[in-house]
Amino acid sequence: MRTAEDVRREVAEHLIAIAGAVRAGTSTKEIFRRLEIRLAHPEINGRMVKALWYREVKNIPAHIADHVRSRVEAKPEAAFVIDSEGRIRSNTHNAMAPIRGRVEASRISLEISPSRAPYQGVATLRHWMLSLLTEPRPIRIADLDRGHVVEASSPLTALERLEDMLRETPGRPARLVEGPAMFADDHGVRPLNSEALERFGIHPEADYDVTAFLARNMGVITIVRQGDGLQVLARASNCLTRAIEHAAAYLALRNEPTRIGVWWSNSWLRERNPDGAIAAARLRQLTQLDQPSAPLPVYEGQRVGIDQVSAMELAPFQPLLSLFGRRLDNGAIGHLFSLGIGDRMTIAEASSEGPRIVFFPYGPDYYGRDWALQAVGRVIRNQPDKEYGLAVERRYTEALSDNVIHFERVRATIKESGERPGSESRRSSYSRLIVPFTEGRRRVVASYSVLTRQPGTVG
Repeated sequence: MRTAEDVRREVAEHLIAIAGAVRAGTSTKEIFRRLEIRLAHPEINGRMVKALWYREVKNIPAHIADHVRSRVEAKPEAAFVIDSEGRIRSNTHNAMAPIRGRVEASRISLEISPSRAPYQGVATLRHWMLSLLTEPRPIRIADLDRGHVVEASSPLTALERLEDMLRETPGRPARLVEGPAMFADDHGVRPLNSEALERFGIHPEADYDVTAFLARNMGVITIVRQGDGLQVLARASNCLTRAIEHAAAYLALRNEPTRIGVWWSNSWLRERNPDGAIAAARLRQLTQLDQPSAPLPVYEGQRVGIDQVSAMELAPFQPLLSLFGRRLDNGAIGHLFSLGIGDRMTIAEASSEGPRIVFFPYGPDYYGRDWALQAVGRVIRNQPDKEYGLAVERRYTEALSDNVIHFERVRATIKESGERPGSESRRSSYSRLIVPFTEGRRRVVASYSVLTRQPGTVG
């Protein structure tokens, strides 16, 4: 018959196994904190762990003992780790890796030491979590430095918690290079200071845009802080692979708007991305572009029947699509804005001169920040790029005339307003849904656009 002492001894031995390998100099307080995280039981706090460790609990409750046994049987060691170079590997002999995790039947568990995690490893972790957007299981993240544990019901929430952990770690060794201007080459991301400019043969007080010059001619990627975000410049097919990876790893950790400009076909192809993770993926794609064999068309549109569009491609358009045949009143418009689609939605009203803009989206910035306000009241063709505006107006006119839903996949070259130094044109690839509405004698169309990967020679 087993005595209470036998149970105390067994539990203490199990705690040692669950704690795993301990590096020299680790305090018992740190061990107890790690055990509290790994046991993950509401009744087993730090004080209880300490009492179980020193066998101070005379009669250990059966459910507590059973839970400790189950954690040993579950092999709490991480199933994978992310090393200093950002590679995911099986965890065979690296129990002290700063980033580790396991995928369980009921949840995904991650452990990270923000003070020791290298930025390339964190970038890999962030990309991996972005690949789990449809994952139904909750995600549990343990901060090994502070002993904090957070539970997230979705990958996006988990990403926010991860960013909080990294941001709140003072003196983090993996903190990235910061500055108003930086550049990425095969050695990493570094400040673009006077010394660096002189190495490139550029006078520190040059009177031209040195960041654009370096991106076009020196094979590096420049990163400049502008306003509330970043601007990244590079040249297609002219960047070293390691420079691209260093810049992408840097961007992957930035939760801020990022504009990309890629010099391609003798002009800047510009894109605006909501955060650095998306910008990192697009930078990898756009810097691999080959020069087109023929001049790019101003506007190419492929109209597709709505019944021929896959459910996945239609998913972003569902809020607007669901309003077809109903009233597009203020309540409906407000509902669309509340769903976050106002950044790329245009509303136009039929007039004798052509479709006239009632609302212009604030997302696209190829005509400058003020264009969204200047556009209201104009006919659609009256844009800074008249040729592009006329092509777009034809689509709106067709939707109003046919009174049917219009879905189109578009590739276009849009001339910019010229307010930015060196700006010429940008290449855009997107899908557009145009939905007509009739309000008494008033006819209106609402459209929504979603950027897509550049097809053919463009991505």
